[in-house]
Amino acid sequence: MRTDADDLARVRDPAIELLLTHTSTLTDEWCEHGEAMVVVLFDASRQAPMTAIYRYSFDKRLVVFWGVFGVRPGRDRVTLTDDGRLRATFGLFKLVTPLDNVDGAHITRNYRWWTAAGARGSMKDDGLTFGTNANAGVCIHFREKVPSALTRKGHSALTVTVEDVEGLTEALTRR
Repeated sequence: MRTDADDLARVRDPAIELLLTHTSTLTDEWCEHGEAMVVVLFDASRQAPMTAIYRYSFDKRLVVFWGVFGVRPGRDRVTLTDDGRLRATFGLFKLVTPLDNVDGAHITRNYRWWTAAGARGSMKDDGLTFGTNANAGVCIHFREKVPSALTRKGHSALTVTVEDVEGLTEALTRR
């Protein structure tokens, strides 16, 4: 069976055309608007992930907590880069560390709404949260503390409330 992808002249999206004309292939989990979407690029010659993008899961009722930081659903995300880095952007805030510094990750659920959203340091430890909902997130632990705009002393963990909590946890723990 032929598809539009078989005939480049019939492909209308420039990004898809670019991907189809290069040695990389795109595997994705495309869902309806508002559901999980993860895009992973693979280098066909290495069969190793190049970049994985995990979008935040936004609860618009909590916009007053995350919106004040300049967070935008189309721009901010957690990325596992092809050069071996974890990059989390959250409006005015950004945290970047080598993937080799990640010591583990686990899913956390059912937060109190008033502590779930926004960029904030933990009152109990030196963890950092980039939160957009009260449902679920991934707590990422670091071997060495990672500095942020909130403290130069660094954070031993980062909690991010992404759409695909299972996928991010698996990607970080299978290394």
